[in-house]
Amino acid sequence: VFCHSDRCGCSGDYRDMKSTEQDGFVEAWERSKPFLANALEESGNEYTVDDVLRDIEDDHAIFYPTKKGASVFRVALYPRKRMLRIWLAGGDMESSIDSVLEAAEYHAAKHECDGIEVLGRRGWEKVLKPYGYEHKRVMLIKDLGD
Repeated sequence: VFCHSDRCGCSGDYRDMKSTEQDGFVEAWERSKPFLANALEESGNEYTVDDVLRDIEDDHAIFYPTKKGASVFRVALYPRKRMLRIWLAGGDMESSIDSVLEAAEYHAAKHECDGIEVLGRRGWEKVLKPYGYEHKRVMLIKDLGD
């Protein structure tokens, strides 16, 4: 999984884009913040962009920028499985879905995961079905605050 100019506008291997010390991180992060902010808003504003950056810095999340978007992955631990979760995806996913899924598979193997899971809106089911993903469960949320 290499990030080439047709995918993210940079050249190099960005599979492990997680360190703020890494060349290109600041530029890729700044470019990606609006995409991630939108994804966070769509998912219920449980995190801010700054919260996500802190998780990346603390090695609790993996940042994968693309030319017109960005994704963030996490490893989800269950008693009997370890799954790579595509946590956030924002921007033009149509043009970068192949790259994002390739990066997710790379990280799933690297972190010895049993599979990849996506928690997202219903439309992702149609997009991901041709890649071998299938509907397994539904999450319902009731807000109690404000």
